[in-house]
Order: sequence, then structure tokens, then C-alpha cells
Amino acid sequence: MGCIPSKTSAAAKVEEPSASTLLQTTQGQVVEAEAVKAEEQKTDTEMVKEIAQLKSETAEVKQKTAEVKQELKQKQELQQELAEVKQELKQETTELKQELNELMEFTIPEVKPEERPAQIFWMGCCDSNFIQLNITEVKPEETPAECFL
Repeated sequence: MGCIPSKTSAAAKVEEPSASTLLQTTQGQVVEAEAVKAEEQKTDTEMVKEIAQLKSETAEVKQKTAEVKQELKQKQELQQELAEVKQELKQETTELKQELNELMEFTIPEVKPEERPAQIFWMGCCDSNFIQLNITEVKPEETPAECFL
């Protein structure tokens, strides 16, 4: 019997790629792998840039947050001081009103029922021997101003 190539060995030969095919495939895979690697590096570079940008934005936000917190703290301190000053002013006002009321009690003269305040004034300011006012002596035809002439 002679050697007859079997179908399996022929099929195996057909299925085995040639050296040039292997080289082309390998080169294609290398080129493809390099392209993937370049894309990954590009993507990595973009991601690094994005991360740096996000970190920068985060730092800005943190800075602004700190500034706002500081301003808020200052406003709260000022409001507290304002409330304290208002309270002090209310207390002072109350004390001054009370003191004024006490002083008013002492300065209001006591008016005796038989005297009129105008009589007390005239008697205190003028010598009773020098000026004698008697309202009953005014004549009806004279005006009060003529009486003093």
C-alpha cells in the first residue's frame, strides 16, 4: 500500500498558516496592540488631565467654602454683638426712664389749694411793695395794656 495522504493531514496542512501569514498576523497583532496601547495612553493622559482639572476645581470649591464659612462666622459674631448692644441699650433706657421718673417726682412743686401757680411766680419774682397787681381795679372801658401805662 502506498502512502496516500489522508484527508486529515491535508486539512491540517490547509489549516496551518504559512510563515508569511504568521508574520503578517503577528505584525498586525503587534500593530493592533500598539494602537490599543497608544489609545490607552491617550485615554490615560486625558484622564490625568481631567483628574488634575477636577482636583483644581475641588481646591477652588474648598477655598470658597472656607471663605463663606469665615464670612458666616463673622456675621454670626456681629449679630451676637448687635444683640448684646441692643440688650444693653434697652437696659440703659429702662434705667434712664426710671431715673427720669424719680427726678420728675422731686422737681414738681407741690401746689397749695389756696395759691395759684401764677401768684407764686409773681410773688417770688417781684417785690410786693414795688408792684401791686389788682385785677379787680381794671375798668371795663380800658384794655389790660392801658392799665400798665
